[in-house]
Amino acid sequence: MPTLKKIWPLMEEAFPACERRTLAQHRQAAANPLYRLEPIRSGEAFAGFLGCWHVEEYLFVEHFALEKRFRGSGLGTSALKYLVNQGRPVVLEVEPPKGFDAATVENRRIRFFEQSGFVRQPYSYYQPAYDGSDARVPLLLMVHGKGRLPEEEFVRLRDALFRIVYAIPTP
Repeated sequence: MPTLKKIWPLMEEAFPACERRTLAQHRQAAANPLYRLEPIRSGEAFAGFLGCWHVEEYLFVEHFALEKRFRGSGLGTSALKYLVNQGRPVVLEVEPPKGFDAATVENRRIRFFEQSGFVRQPYSYYQPAYDGSDARVPLLLMVHGKGRLPEEEFVRLRDALFRIVYAIPTP
């Protein structure tokens, strides 16, 4: 996977170790036909990437990052439009808001996704640890194309994410 050479340094910069696979695990995921890793370009320049899974009727965005110099350029919005035009509801994880300060990174990220049509799901969710430990990262799921999910559908989606993306038994 030649694009991984460009993508991996940004992956390490944009996501803490608990929120990403190891390089070896990433190569293994890339072999899965349900996964795709796509570079985002600005002209000929590498600008970022999308790592997505086909999870039942959903398109799950596992990772989405832009190089710092391209943030705020409209490329992120264009990448999201590309995803939502794939004809599937799009799901992604975000860090919960921290306090009432709208300037925090988490709150700006949530606002960005909400402005792009994503809806925060009100149910408890955590990202399982990539290392197989019992560690959990509390996150929120956001969905585009379905609105607020009934709790039963949320649980079905969460269980499918755990099974397909994280390869762990459902809670």
